[in-house]
Amino acid sequence: MWLLSRLVGAKMVKNRLFTRVCGGIFAAGAIGVCFTASAADPAPSPSPSPSPSPTPASLPVAPPETESTNVETLQGQGMDREQLPQSPEEDASPGNEAQREGLLQPESGLEQQITEGQQVNQPLFEKPKPLTNKQYEFDLGMSEVFDDNIFLASGHKDSDFITTISPEVKVQLGDFAEQLQSFLTVSYTPSFIVFADHSHEDAIDSDARLDGQWTPSKLTLGVDFRYQHLSGNEIEIAERVRRSLYNGAFTAKYDMTGKVSLEADFYEQTLDFGSNFISSNEWTNRDWFNYNYTPNLTLSAGVAFGYVTISDSTDQYYEQILVRGIYTAAAKLAFTGNAGVEYRQFPGTGISNRFTPVFSLGIVYRPYQQTELTLEAFRRVEYSALFVGDNYTSTGVDWTISQRLTSRFLIKNEGGFAYIDYQSSGQALFGIASYSYFYIKPEISYEFTSWLKGDIFYEFRDKATRQAGAAFSDNQVGIEANMSF
Repeated sequence: MWLLSRLVGAKMVKNRLFTRVCGGIFAAGAIGVCFTASAADPAPSPSPSPSPSPTPASLPVAPPETESTNVETLQGQGMDREQLPQSPEEDASPGNEAQREGLLQPESGLEQQITEGQQVNQPLFEKPKPLTNKQYEFDLGMSEVFDDNIFLASGHKDSDFITTISPEVKVQLGDFAEQLQSFLTVSYTPSFIVFADHSHEDAIDSDARLDGQWTPSKLTLGVDFRYQHLSGNEIEIAERVRRSLYNGAFTAKYDMTGKVSLEADFYEQTLDFGSNFISSNEWTNRDWFNYNYTPNLTLSAGVAFGYVTISDSTDQYYEQILVRGIYTAAAKLAFTGNAGVEYRQFPGTGISNRFTPVFSLGIVYRPYQQTELTLEAFRRVEYSALFVGDNYTSTGVDWTISQRLTSRFLIKNEGGFAYIDYQSSGQALFGIASYSYFYIKPEISYEFTSWLKGDIFYEFRDKATRQAGAAFSDNQVGIEANMSF
């Protein structure tokens, strides 16, 4: 009732809010410990990392202020489920139903940090493997975060405590656990976001998704549709922005022989800012010829065709020639990468056609059973939501280091750096609006029971640019709890 009254406009006191939420989360932890002692719940043990469906196609967009795993990036680039090394963050104990993934994750922590939900023109297939065998799930995520710069201001900073409660309802049918055969998953996650002192920023975000696969004979067909309504910060714009995202994917893979397969993937993605900023629609077709050179190495050649409409600007067309490689060495190392060149046209504008090198590289390395290192490097062309008629090239690297100290205790550090270089054809001042972005996020996680997990984290973000009023730095510290029923 406290949250309901707050959402309809009642003013809260900052200290009271923080005390109540923290008390609730730690009380849940205490209940979990008691439950563990009484039920003799076995301690979690390491297990294989989340794995993909055989169909490398999806449109991952993250909920605001969340991070991803680079394992999913490797899945997005076509790596088969059994090729991925195990992750120390997961528990394969029978009956373990802890919700470790929380909300659906984005393809890459750095990319999500840069765009805060803005979709890019290089969609990767994100298919997080369910961690339970339940057909019907209800999960509850709660967090309390102190943010010292909630509007990403360059000068005067406004700070606040932000409370988020995110229930998730999910229905799963078929082979949703392994995702090797036919399955269907439908989920919906509203996020109730409450500010202690800035009540005008209170919001209800939404995340609805339908994900499925059909596997007749040698053919694998996949669909993935997602709608999100977000209200968090947008890094390029450097403020909190309400926006809607619509993403769809249809994928097909046909195994011709034991060594040769063909893929045809179709994507649609829409970023709608309303009348406040620049919206865009993109349609992409990506086709691959795959050859299993050895049991550990798959080589691919592909082409892509794209069409983009941008509000208040002219349409764009592009083509890409790509090569891709996927390599695994035992259970410790997984590598996938693709690289190529993009040729982009701007008809009717007088702007010269452009050639741009593009690439994406992902590595997962497990030197020890309890240790995992992931790395992603990327270069891609994206569209400005701030400057009419401008694109930019995003080049960066993103990393995650995870170490399990005990069967229940995990420490993790995420970080990344990117350079955003505008290809000015409209409002952006070439070399002035370009910026660099850096973030780092250490985190400590503890699994109280098979259904309750808690996290404590700190995050630092920094944007450096010569554009007046666009640079910022931001510090966040918070606690999270995720429960699965």
